[in-house]
Amino acid sequence: MLKAEVAKNLTASGFIFDGFPRTIPQAEALDALMNSMHTSISLMIELSVPEDELTKRLLLRGKDSGRPDDIDPKVIANRIAVYHKETAIAAEHYSKQGKYHKVQGVGDIDEIFNSICSVINGYVLV
Repeated sequence: MLKAEVAKNLTASGFIFDGFPRTIPQAEALDALMNSMHTSISLMIELSVPEDELTKRLLLRGKDSGRPDDIDPKVIANRIAVYHKETAIAAEHYSKQGKYHKVQGVGDIDEIFNSICSVINGYVLV
């Protein structure tokens, strides 16, 4: 699916994969796919948010959206545990390549957006 989307947009300046890859095997597969298309992952940005804030946000989202998986604190705690066990280590994969950047995901939306833009622009200017 990713290969088809990238292939449809070969003139794009880049792509944002939101929430992907989530595991080391997915990161390795994505790297291989990008290499086969003569490109690579430029950087990985992690929005860092404390667990209590994540829980609060998800509970609010569950209340507003009616998503059953976002209204159960036990389900949320499990999702956070899975993140630490499987997904956070994907960051190590890109950190070893010098491509990992952490941005604080708490605060004013404009400040967070500007922090993300700074990371992207800093990469582009290098």
